[in-house]
Amino acid sequence: MPIPNLLATSDVLGTGWFAATAANVKPGTTVAVVGDGAVGLLAVLSARQMGAERIIAMSRPLVRGLPQNGRPWFRKVRFLARLISFFSA
Repeated sequence: MPIPNLLATSDVLGTGWFAATAANVKPGTTVAVVGDGAVGLLAVLSARQMGAERIIAMSRPLVRGLPQNGRPWFRKVRFLARLISFFSA
């Protein structure tokens, strides 16, 4: 992986982890993450790593980076579910 990509990843991962820490995520808690960009998705993963039992990810109706025809919400939810299950294994 190129160095600039690693630097970008370390920036958003640190911010997502800090968000979960600042929210005082504990095992068994319910967490709401507002925003589904890079930082929001890593905040979801960080909350999962910290033991959150239920995670609610919220976004605007139009999902960034996905085509607006069809059902982009379902694609985003499927992607997020796969991402969480991958890192939870």
